[in-house]
Amino acid sequence: MERFRLTPVRPPELDADPGCRVMFTRTGAESTADATTPLLVMGESAGVAMPYECRRGICFGCLTPLTYGRLGDLRTGEVHERTGRMIQTRVSAAAGPPALDA
Repeated sequence: MERFRLTPVRPPELDADPGCRVMFTRTGAESTADATTPLLVMGESAGVAMPYECRRGICFGCLTPLTYGRLGDLRTGEVHERTGRMIQTRVSAAAGPPALDA
């Protein structure tokens, strides 16, 4: 049996950021996020039916299109933009106001 644990890493440039708005464009929902909360959790807390399978980010069942915005990788702390691409919402957090096609 294998066990995995995701340890959130807050990108250093976001230390002063208390949170930002995450938009879910298809449903019109919004939520306030910080740099350590997975976008999957943010969507679910806003009432959006987010895709997932393992809830750990290892099966790629949590892929959702990123409309725009910056994301922080919770595994590495790296901040990147992947606008127009599929992102893993279980291992990604807001690093600026993102919008997801969900």
